[in-house]
This record gives sequence, structure tokens and C-alpha cells, in this order.
Amino acid sequence: MDKEFLFVEGGNQPFIAYIKDEKLEGISPLEKTYIGNIYRGRVDYIDTGIPAAFIEIGLKERGFLPLKNPKELVKGETIIVEVKKDPIGTKGAFLTREYSIAGHYTVYFPEEDFLLFSKKIKKKETIEEWKEYKKTIPGGLLVRTQGGFDFKAGKKELKQFLELGEKLKQEIHFLPVPKCLYKRSQGIEFLLRYYKEGIPLITNDMSFAKSIAPEYPWKEVSWSLDQKEKISYDLGRLQKRKVPLENGGELIFDQTESCVVIDVNTSSAKTSKDTKQKVNIEAAKEIPRQIRLRNLSGIILVDFITVSGKEEREILKVLKQNFSLDPNHVEVYGFTKLHLCEIGRQRKGKPLATIK
Repeated sequence: MDKEFLFVEGGNQPFIAYIKDEKLEGISPLEKTYIGNIYRGRVDYIDTGIPAAFIEIGLKERGFLPLKNPKELVKGETIIVEVKKDPIGTKGAFLTREYSIAGHYTVYFPEEDFLLFSKKIKKKETIEEWKEYKKTIPGGLLVRTQGGFDFKAGKKELKQFLELGEKLKQEIHFLPVPKCLYKRSQGIEFLLRYYKEGIPLITNDMSFAKSIAPEYPWKEVSWSLDQKEKISYDLGRLQKRKVPLENGGELIFDQTESCVVIDVNTSSAKTSKDTKQKVNIEAAKEIPRQIRLRNLSGIILVDFITVSGKEEREILKVLKQNFSLDPNHVEVYGFTKLHLCEIGRQRKGKPLATIK
């Protein structure tokens, strides 16, 4: 098996996963989502108190569009919007007028005017190339990390986005209203996050994988991830409340109405002071990984084994280092007077609950 690869699982519970050194490092269920879709919508109602507009985009509930000024729109007006968050229950989709088209190298904003770069792009020559090219094109542009490695491929991708962007801007003049103008492929954000040149793309369902990203070089295999012992073990642990640690300790996950609580126990480990801190440090390495894979978000409280202030600082350092791999914004606030570690994680998508 390759040391690093991306895998798309077809079937009744499809998902996409990133594996490195026979260890699961990223996973996302491929369930129905409206995020990234662009719609021609109609302003149905304006709430001047919030202020916000409720937009008819053809879904069960009207979309919610925050406004800086309630006078910037009028009832019945046609606008172009993008879905930033899926509808939940009776709450409609969260919308933005700053719609964008995202690719492997760039993200293009047809209605904006700016140039931003991924923080990982350091090469001055590449930055200057993009700056010169941006002077020749309209719209806002975010250059992704891969765009910093291959300017030529990024330009080729952006050319397609420029054409699509012009078409989208013209769509405001046509009927019917509402209408979906652009559908974002399921799982494409995950691919954009983890894929780089040379990483094998593997699937057990070629037609399904091609429907997600037809331009990527997929290779079909007959096996499934749950047939691979170590990865299957990781998949199984994501559904369990208790997660054993290698040194004999364990993590216990509990989801409440308002927050996620994680308890660190010594379990079968010896309970000397040194051993307690070793369990804490291993837990501080595994907790960010489990949170990322389970897609837990909001307020997260961790009850580490009680230690001194110096040891707490060591735990916080390890936590922050391992949360640096998380694509979502994470804030590690520190320990409370009751020695609970407070963490906040940006909410994107649903918690992982559909993988066997």
C-alpha cells in the first residue's frame, strides 16, 4: 500500500479519506450539501432589526443573508448568492453575495476586486508573477498554496473561472427566479485541501469518483478501506465513545446540548506523577486528531489528569502544535480554575456520524 493516498469509497455510505503512513488523517462523508452552490434568488423579506434579508433560492426554507445596511436591497429584487452553510431543520441556508469559484490553484470572486495569497506561498518570484497577471483581469483572486508552485497551471484554471464568472454576472438579468446556476462537487474541498502532485487517487467506484472530480487521475481497486486492518481500526474508533491510548490511558467523548466534553483517564496505565503526564501528553497529541476526524466543533472542554501549572503549559504547547494541522480555525484558550482545558473550533459541516 502507498504511504500516502486519497481514497473514495462508493456504496450506500460514500466518503473520501486521506491516509498517511497507514493511518487515517482526514475523512469526510459524501452526503448531500448545498455549500458552494450559486443561485439566482429573489429577496422575499427584509428584517431591518437584524438587519438581514430572507432570499427565495428554491429550497424548502428561505436563505438567510446578513446585511450591513437594510436599504441595500428591496423586496422582489433579483440577486446572485452563494450558500456558505447548509440549512438545518427550519433554519434556511446561510448566504453571501460574495460568491466564488474554487479550484485546485485559485479561488475566483467575480464581483470583488482584491489579490490574496496563501500564507504558505513564500517565493517572491511567483508572487510577482501573480501580481502582474492580476493587473490584466477583473475580479477578486485568492491564490492557493498549489498556485504558488505552478503559475502556468493556475493561469489555465483561472481562465475557465473568468469565463464562468462573466456568465454568472449576466445571469441576474434572466428568468426563472429562483434557479441554481452552479453546483459545487461533493468532496471537492477535501480534495483541494489534501491533494498535491504525486499523491495516488484510489477508488473502488470509478464512476462515482469521476462524478466528484472528473479531471483527477483516479485509479480503481477492488478493495475497501475496512479491508485494511490498521485503517479499519481507526475507522471503528471514530464511532466509539472510548478511545484507548497506546500507553494504557484512554479518552472518553461525550456530546451534550451545549458542548463536547473529553475526559482523559489513566485506565490501565500506572498512576505515578510521571505516568500521568505521559498520558496527558499522548492525549494532547491524539485529541486534535480525533476532533478533526470526528468533525467536533463549538465549545470543547477537556478534563486532563490534574497536574501542576508547568505541566499544564506543556500540555497546551502540544495541543496547539497538533491543532495546527486542522483546516478549521481552532482556539486553545487554556485551563480554567477547575483545571478544564477550553477549546473552540469553527463549525463546518456536520459531526462525523455516517461512517461504519
